[in-house]
Amino acid sequence: MIYHKFVLIFEFKYILLTMQPRLKLTSNSGTPFIRLIIKALIIISAIGVLVYFVEKIDLPSPQKEIIEDVNDKINKLK
Repeated sequence: MIYHKFVLIFEFKYILLTMQPRLKLTSNSGTPFIRLIIKALIIISAIGVLVYFVEKIDLPSPQKEIIEDVNDKINKLK
């Protein structure tokens, strides 16, 4: 019985939205410009957090410098 009432509620909302599109059931919070600024800030902060965590990863680096004499190889190529 509860499932049937749940379906009827959603069916009523669907009919209400399709038959009367001038009715807006959702509230409009802010202008499109403010929404654009908020989305841009969210994206920039997500990129900043991603860069922060990538910098925290400790990647291995060579401990000693490799010194190799390449003069013999250059002479062989000539």
